[in-house]
Amino acid sequence: MSGKLSAVLFTLTLSMLVPAPCAPAQDDIVVDYSHVPEESEDGTESESEPLMETEMTYEIPAGITDGLKKDTPTGEAAGMTMGECGALIDEVCLANAGEELWKKHDDVSASFRLFNDDSETWKEYSAFYADPLIYYSDDWTPGLEELRLLIYGENACVEDYMTSMRFVCFLNASSKPYRSRNDAVTLDDDTREEMLLAVHRTSSALLLVTQLTESTILRFGLEELPENEFYSCVYLLDPSTLEVQTILISRHNEDGSVSDVRHISFSYDHGMTPFVETGYMGLIRHMTPGAVWAPEYLRDVRVILDPGTENERTCILTTLKGDPVSYTLPDGYVLYADETLTRRWMDNGDYASDLTLWAAPE
Repeated sequence: MSGKLSAVLFTLTLSMLVPAPCAPAQDDIVVDYSHVPEESEDGTESESEPLMETEMTYEIPAGITDGLKKDTPTGEAAGMTMGECGALIDEVCLANAGEELWKKHDDVSASFRLFNDDSETWKEYSAFYADPLIYYSDDWTPGLEELRLLIYGENACVEDYMTSMRFVCFLNASSKPYRSRNDAVTLDDDTREEMLLAVHRTSSALLLVTQLTESTILRFGLEELPENEFYSCVYLLDPSTLEVQTILISRHNEDGSVSDVRHISFSYDHGMTPFVETGYMGLIRHMTPGAVWAPEYLRDVRVILDPGTENERTCILTTLKGDPVSYTLPDGYVLYADETLTRRWMDNGDYASDLTLWAAPE
């Protein structure tokens, strides 16, 4: 990051295709499904009572995951071969790949609702993706402030804590970008491995219901389930573009009950929410070049990795005096206060002075 903090920006991973939803434009087609079509005796969905359409936002039908069995496709999905199921899911993944979304859209917003088992409460937050390289969020996590705005580069990051108005810069010395371009608003490769349990079609939506894989469960930090339980995921898609509008993850308990654990809705080309925009403008002011960026107000922080070896390299971050710096290191590496690697480094609270540190495997 230079004195002007000119950084290559990037977005958060939406692993599953991944805050308050923006109001839909007046000419948008918006749908509410009041019920799920009943299945006939032969296991296929009945076409006599199609899902209802009203002037509301996209909603997943209540009870759409009721009655699902682990590893047991039903209805249309039961009549599809593994190849046909895989081809359909692959088509959805390709339609929601970052490079495809950003060909068609100027921005993407997402509204998240995550259930916390310990507190038995729902956490809600929003995110705004300005392009494949920029992400803003009003995410709240214990230990962080109410507004969390992240601007990343391959080697640096600035985080705005709105309550304290203190900016924490992150020096990335891990040799890996915090996020890659392909991580931007895209379904994960794990999605292709999910079992297709059900398919529901209407003139305005395509709904796919899948069974999450163990790797997806682990990646999302969901609770590990007993052998007879599983997680389902409903993808509500625009039938013409296959773009994801809403995602619902539910837990299927051994007693047959179903409990929702995550709900994510998306909107395209509607801009960031006012709350996120307010914090964003504050962050931009902090980063704007001007008198505050005169050399006397700046400090350099260096991390020298593998000192004295053929792999030695140096990562440098220039930031305002007073801004703390956090460090991301390769796996197994620790920070030292001296080149001989004899003294482990401890933060002494001095954020006004230049700093050089050394890093090597512990």
